[in-house]
Amino acid sequence: MLTRRIAALATLFLLLHFASAAATSAVPEDIIDDFKPLSGYVVKPIQGKYLIDLDASQGLAVGDLVSVVAPGEKIIHPVSGEVLGNLDEVKAVLRVSRIKDGYSYADPVGESAAIEAGDVVRRYEQVPAYFRDHTDDGEPIFAGLKTALPALEWQGYAVAGNDNAASPVQDAPALLFVLKAGKLEVRDGSGRVIHAYAVPFDGDADVPLAGIQATPAQGTVPPSSSVIERGRVKSKAIVHREAPSAEGLWISNNLRGIVVGVAVADFDGDDRMEIATLFGDRVEVAEKRDGEYQREAVIELGVGPKPLAVDCA
Repeated sequence: MLTRRIAALATLFLLLHFASAAATSAVPEDIIDDFKPLSGYVVKPIQGKYLIDLDASQGLAVGDLVSVVAPGEKIIHPVSGEVLGNLDEVKAVLRVSRIKDGYSYADPVGESAAIEAGDVVRRYEQVPAYFRDHTDDGEPIFAGLKTALPALEWQGYAVAGNDNAASPVQDAPALLFVLKAGKLEVRDGSGRVIHAYAVPFDGDADVPLAGIQATPAQGTVPPSSSVIERGRVKSKAIVHREAPSAEGLWISNNLRGIVVGVAVADFDGDDRMEIATLFGDRVEVAEKRDGEYQREAVIELGVGPKPLAVDCA
């Protein structure tokens, strides 16, 4: 029985459907657009600030961090002699403070080398990025951001309150992604909110596993699709209502997390129906015994592609 059950769970795991674009499919386009690379030049220094030739028409926003890039050593292929690229170095970071038509004002952030007219600027190039999870369930979102925004220097995933987690230096050029229930905030090194997004994810929510209805056994009558059926009025003063039949319908206790998919089948061949519930980070397999939800196994999915559905053989 144990071997058969393990084999059934393995089959179930192999039948999970994942997004083809891995975890990046979970990252909204507006986040990708807000942090995509933009290239330009320093126009001139002016009263402790710098003018750059980027503006709102290219997607630049107040609060954006632009790196001043100095060309470094050439990368030359040892066999063909082809120049593969440059080991560019970030010599300064500027924060966009005001946007005009055709150009913008930007202030230096932290320590920097000399900045001159004609220097190349690239938005968010090699800017350190930190991730703080207040939901304890945000690793898939972190993995998606890390893949979708490769220009950032990601410093790793950390649960909020972890004293050992690396933190951005105060007032230094950096980004802090803060995931809360239903919201993702992006702050700079001084704590200012640059962007905020609604995230269709709530790690603290208790979502009832409702609407799961097993196929009625032969000879039974499925319950009515309506929740409450109104009976006939037998008196002008009294309205009689009939309670809906609960036959064939079961509503579980609350489960932690957002339910992505559900499959109901006899997975291990014991003539009893099991329920496989897919969450963003795990699959729970359970049975209904004496009216109670009895968990039998939990399959942790870890960080990786985003699961879309669960099925049974």
